[in-house]
Amino acid sequence: MVEKKIFLVAGQAVTLDTLKAKFRLLDFQVKSADLSDEVEIWLKKTKLFRPTAVVLDLIPKEKQYEFLGRLRAEENLDSILVFVWTDLSEKTLKEKCENLGADYCFSPLDLTIDEFVVKVGKILEKKRNK
Repeated sequence: MVEKKIFLVAGQAVTLDTLKAKFRLLDFQVKSADLSDEVEIWLKKTKLFRPTAVVLDLIPKEKQYEFLGRLRAEENLDSILVFVWTDLSEKTLKEKCENLGADYCFSPLDLTIDEFVVKVGKILEKKRNK
């Protein structure tokens, strides 16, 4: 059976803490990035942890864009599902995330954080059962 492991990158401590708590309630093992670290450290943590998914909150954006692009370029990490959780009111943002390799993009304008976490859980459950 595939382990339920998720790596979180969030720009705001309250968002990160909330996501951690919500995913743990669904029995996920959770690791997270420290925003003060360089992207290279995030990649190293991801390689060591081997998550089934990464959740990216794009605040601030540039470091997370770099991480997403480099994650997709890594041969051993390219199969990890990537979920973007950010304000998608900027029309080009979703397209940019998808072009960089995001599998799913969701906005807090459309889903509550609880709904988002449940949705991620259901998507990963479907993938696991295939």
